[in-house]
Amino acid sequence: ISYKQKIDLFILSEMLSEKNRNFYSFKKSKSLPIFFLFILSLLYAVVLNISIKDSLGITSLEDGSILPSLVFKNPSYFTNDWFAQNYSFLMWTSITKWLPAILFKFLSLDPIYLHIFFIVVQPIGIILGTYQLSKQLFNSRKIAILASVFMIIYTPYFNNIAWYGDQFYMPYPTWISIGPILFAWAGHLENKKIKTFLWISLAALIHPAMSLCGAISIAIMSDFSSQKFNFVNNIIHKAYILLPSIFFSFLAFLIQKFNTFTPIPTYWFAKSNDAVHWYSWKLIPGQTWFSITLYTSIFIYTIYNISKTKFTFTNTEISNISSKILITFLASYFFQALSYTLKLKTLYSISFGRITIFTSIISTVMIAKFIVL
Repeated sequence: ISYKQKIDLFILSEMLSEKNRNFYSFKKSKSLPIFFLFILSLLYAVVLNISIKDSLGITSLEDGSILPSLVFKNPSYFTNDWFAQNYSFLMWTSITKWLPAILFKFLSLDPIYLHIFFIVVQPIGIILGTYQLSKQLFNSRKIAILASVFMIIYTPYFNNIAWYGDQFYMPYPTWISIGPILFAWAGHLENKKIKTFLWISLAALIHPAMSLCGAISIAIMSDFSSQKFNFVNNIIHKAYILLPSIFFSFLAFLIQKFNTFTPIPTYWFAKSNDAVHWYSWKLIPGQTWFSITLYTSIFIYTIYNISKTKFTFTNTEISNISSKILITFLASYFFQALSYTLKLKTLYSISFGRITIFTSIISTVMIAKFIVL
């Protein structure tokens, strides 16, 4: 090899080395915010939660993983327990219940471990999911980090017209499913259909109805670049997002219909067996849910108005997003109210007010955008 060729090879090797260094440096810098937020959300999850004994003591029977596991392994102990029988039968609607039950029965793995795991995972999933969604939405890590911090400080997912809030002291499928839904949303904005399908399927395994509301939110709010709001077109082109949620929701419906256990007597309930989530859209002063429903409505409308001010009116993207947030919020409000008024329980029991959880999350991301703008 000539001297000139040696020099050329040396220069080429240095260029490749520099390229590799830049690549790994870039990859490291991309991972750093995620690592930071993971540690922060882990500390948040640990500090936020009470002792395990207290958590077990106040976890609602139908939401926890302990009762289904005990009933599934030792059904004879609960022969005359109507509550235990009915709630444990519903465990087949959520992986957070049937997975611990199966592992407990066949592998003797104490369900308390998954109880703790799910409690820790739910805030971590929401925070990291917000980061991924915000980054894809605005292509800015600064906005994504700020929005994720707002999730910790502000907990906007508690602002909804269906009166879902708190419950971080127990493995609550509604909150556990939000993380996968947000990751699915981010995958959809990346145009990665397989990734989106897998994440939304996981969410459906956790909570079919919540996943359905999340899928609807993705389907009707994701086309942020267009000023038009074509509901039918969005649903048709995003069918792959909706199908897993529809399938598992239908499966959950069938499971409830085939429940052979003695039903819980209706006279055990004070007035009605309707869940408060189904009618908390009603703005009735003095009711426990009134303030949060009113606040959520004002919050969404305020974000919409800010986006239309002189401060942001030149930004078409912000205007489009806020418009679709408002339309989605009003549509979910109207549909829940209408189905409940018409006594269509199959529809209103899905609790479409859950969709306003996602309008509040996206609105909070918008606040981060306003600050960085």
